[in-house]
Amino acid sequence: MPTIVALGTAGSRAELTRELGSIARVEWHDRAAAVIERARGGVDAVICGLEDESGRSVIATLVSLAALDPAIPIVVNARVNRTTIHKWLSVVTTGLRLEPVVRPYQPLGPVLRRVVAPDFRPGAAAVLLQQFVPGAPASLQVFVALAALGASVRHSVERVALWSGVTPRTIERRLRRAGWPSAHTVLQSFAALDAVWLMTEYGWSARRVQQVRQFPHESSVTRLLARYAGLRPATLRESGGFPTALEHVMRVLVADTG
Repeated sequence: MPTIVALGTAGSRAELTRELGSIARVEWHDRAAAVIERARGGVDAVICGLEDESGRSVIATLVSLAALDPAIPIVVNARVNRTTIHKWLSVVTTGLRLEPVVRPYQPLGPVLRRVVAPDFRPGAAAVLLQQFVPGAPASLQVFVALAALGASVRHSVERVALWSGVTPRTIERRLRRAGWPSAHTVLQSFAALDAVWLMTEYGWSARRVQQVRQFPHESSVTRLLARYAGLRPATLRESGGFPTALEHVMRVLVADTG
């Protein structure tokens, strides 16, 4: 079984140990320094929250872990709300082998299996979070953050609205007021950017994206990119790849907001 090191701020020890005990050896540490020291001996993944034991952002710990071993997957398990958004923005950055988990809604087991797999590659969550959340109206930031963090999983509008603490109708009304397109368009656009990220950053084919992201068919990836990213897999590189797709989506989402 994989060995997982968890920082004490990652959540309920009893709950997480119970959830992961059958698939991994979970070791808990109360201090970030102890997690880093333990990682020197070789671990399969690290689980943490947004803050260390002193209440400071855990980003310094994550950078230290990445410097120690860039291959260590890091699972950030925390709530998403107006209070925590700025903390997510400081922690989820590009260059880290990181996978976000939204407490208390997402089970850790499937995520853990995914990040310890040999083919795990971080998706576009960090870029989406940094590009779209700061400029979103305050009333939409939780929804946009959840959409960005869940782009690789492709949650439904109903689920993301529920996690946001409001109804889908309220989300749609807020999006219209802000000049954004529908919630479905936002979620699909982020999913398309995640797919383009994998193909641009890691050279994945549409077939591999389909398999890893569990699309129904390879053609599902092609249609998603054409409809929401303005690109096609066959001409992705010559069309500009992820930067071009990001520019396209930003125009679509925020065209009417200045």
